[in-house]
Amino acid sequence: MFSVDEAGRQLEELYATALELVFMQSVGLPYDQAKIVKTAVALNNLCEKILEQPTIPRLLRLSALNWLSRTIAYPYLLQFTQEYRNIAVPLLEVNGDSVNLLTWRNYRVQTENWAEQRMVFDFFVEHAPKLIPTTKQHFSSYQEIHSRYNETVLDTYLEHEQISYPDLVGFITKVGENARKPFLQAAEHYCQKIKGESFAYWDDFIFLAHRTLKPLNAHFKELDPLAQVIKIFKHLGFPMEEIKVDSENRSNKAILPSCFSIRLPGDTRIAYRPSSKVGDLDGLLHEFGHGIHGLSSDPDDPFWKREHVPMSVLETFSFLFEGLLKDELFLTKQLKLEPVIAQDIVERLRANNLYFRVFLAANSLMKLAFWKEGLSFDQASQRWQELTRRFYIEVPGDYWLLYPINVQFTLYNPSYLMAYVRSVQLRHLLVDEFGETWWEEPRAGTYIAELAATRAEFPIKEFPLDPDILLK
Repeated sequence: MFSVDEAGRQLEELYATALELVFMQSVGLPYDQAKIVKTAVALNNLCEKILEQPTIPRLLRLSALNWLSRTIAYPYLLQFTQEYRNIAVPLLEVNGDSVNLLTWRNYRVQTENWAEQRMVFDFFVEHAPKLIPTTKQHFSSYQEIHSRYNETVLDTYLEHEQISYPDLVGFITKVGENARKPFLQAAEHYCQKIKGESFAYWDDFIFLAHRTLKPLNAHFKELDPLAQVIKIFKHLGFPMEEIKVDSENRSNKAILPSCFSIRLPGDTRIAYRPSSKVGDLDGLLHEFGHGIHGLSSDPDDPFWKREHVPMSVLETFSFLFEGLLKDELFLTKQLKLEPVIAQDIVERLRANNLYFRVFLAANSLMKLAFWKEGLSFDQASQRWQELTRRFYIEVPGDYWLLYPINVQFTLYNPSYLMAYVRSVQLRHLLVDEFGETWWEEPRAGTYIAELAATRAEFPIKEFPLDPDILLK
C-alpha cells in the first residue's frame, strides 16, 4: 500500500544522497560516479511511483515531477561542461588554461586588451550554436516528462510562483523599461572610466560587474569576508556553527560561491574559492542568505514543503543580505568606511544592479515566450536580440546560449527579478519595524527566521510585485 509519509522519507534520503554527490563534484573532491547513477535510477523509480498515485498532495506531485525531470536531464548538464571546455579560442590562454567557456569569466576580469576582448566575445557568439543540440535535448527531456503526466513546463512554473502569465510579463516589462535609461547612463560612465570607450554590445554583464567592483578591493584590504559575514548572521541569532564552509582553492572546484542545503535543516554547506575581497563579501552574503533560509526549516514539516520552494522565494533572503552592500549606513557603521568611499561603492553596485535588471528582463521574456509560443532556437535568438535592443543595447542573438542559467534551467530568470523586488519590500519592512540598522537587532533575526521557516508556504500575497518600488 502506498504511504505518502513513507514516500516523503524515501525522497528525502535520495535527495540528500544526490545533493551530497553533487557537492563533492562541485568542490573538486573524489565522488562515486556509480553511486550517482544508482541514486538517479532510484529517484526515477520513486518519483514515477509517486506520480502514478491519483490522490497525493499537489506539492508532493510537483516535487516528484521536478526531481524526475532533473535526474533524467542530468547527463545533459554533464555534457554542457565538456562542451564548454571544447569551445576554446585558439592560441589564447588565461592562468595557464585555454580561454574556453569555462574560463571565459577569468579572462574577462583580467584582460586589459579591449580589442581582444571584443574578438573573444564575437568568437564565442559565433560558436554558440554548437550548444543547441544539447540544449534541445535538455529542454525536450523536461517537456516529455511533463507531457507524460499531463503538465507543462510553463504552467507548473507559474503555478509554483503563484502568478499568471500576463501579470508576470507585465511585471518584467516594467522592471526592464524603468531601468533602461539610468542603466545606459551608468554603463557609459563606467565604460569610459574603465577603458576610455563607450559602452558596447561586447561589454557584457560579467565584464562590467567585475570591472566596476575591482577598484573597491583597495578599501577592504584588512577585511576577512567570511569572518565578517559570520559575525553579522551570528549577531542576528542564527546558529552559524551549523553551516559548514569549504573555502579550499582546488583547481577543479567551481568558481562561483554556492550553498548546498543537503538536509533541511540539519546539513548546510557553503563552498567558495577566495578571489577578491569585495567579490567574496558579496557572494558570501548571498550564499549565507540561502544557508539561513535552509537552517530555518521546520524539521516537522513534510519534506516536500521544506524542499520544493518557489524559486523566487529561494532567492529572496539571499538578495536581502546581499543588499547590505548597497546600504551606505551599513558600509560606514558596520564596515567602518569613510562616507565618500561608501557612496562610491553604492553607486558602482547600483550600476551593476541596473544591468542585472535589463539583462534579466530580456532573458526572462525570451524564455517565457520560448515555452508559451514554442519558439524554435533561431526564433529564440532573434527574439532575444530584439529584447536586448528594447531594454538596453542590441546584442547578437545567439549570446543567450552562452549564459549558463539559460540553457541549464528551463525557467529561472523571472524568479530572480521577483525575488529582488520582494527583498526590497522586506528590507523596507525591517527598517520600519527595527530601524535603519536592522542587521544589528536580534529581533530582526527572529522575524527573518520565522518568515524563512514558511518555505513553500511563504506568504507571497503579502509581498505583491510592485516594480515601482525599485524607482524609489
